Amino acid sequence: MTGGVAGSSHSSAAGSAGTLARLAQVQSQDGCAARGRRVGWGGRRVRVGGPPGGLHVITIENRPDLGRYQLLVDGEVAGYAAYERSGAHLMFMHTQIEDRFAGRGLGNSLMAGVLDEVRREGKLVLPYCPFMRSFIARCPEYTDLVPFDQRAGFELAGPSPRSEEGDA
Repeated sequence: MTGGVAGSSHSSAAGSAGTLARLAQVQSQDGCAARGRRVGWGGRRVRVGGPPGGLHVITIENRPDLGRYQLLVDGEVAGYAAYERSGAHLMFMHTQIEDRFAGRGLGNSLMAGVLDEVRREGKLVLPYCPFMRSFIARCPEYTDLVPFDQRAGFELAGPSPRSEEGDA
């Protein structure tokens, strides 16, 4: 298995318990969600890389029993982001993408899906995982999910809580 990889596809689909039912965001070349361009996946087949015609159903599901979010390709676990709970914080420790799925952008897809869900749940993240930390650094729209007083320790810059609330 390898760590997360760069790429451009992202989706989640409604279905089994724990599946993140939400709108997926199309990502730009740097792996960040492209602002304003949303696509509803809802179980659709999407291209995840590889030869032309390589369309697959992609889902992201939270598995709290395993302490991880899983990314599935056609129902098969392709990767995960492991976490531990600490109050309102999720401490992300490690991201893995299976070797046979590497190089298709699934690591970035997993990060965007996980962080969008964390935001929806009103939680904060502590990105101990180097891949998640670098994803957040490349995609500053997720910096607000890291507690302000801990951003420097993760080498993340970002606005003060005051300016995040629009009171600056």
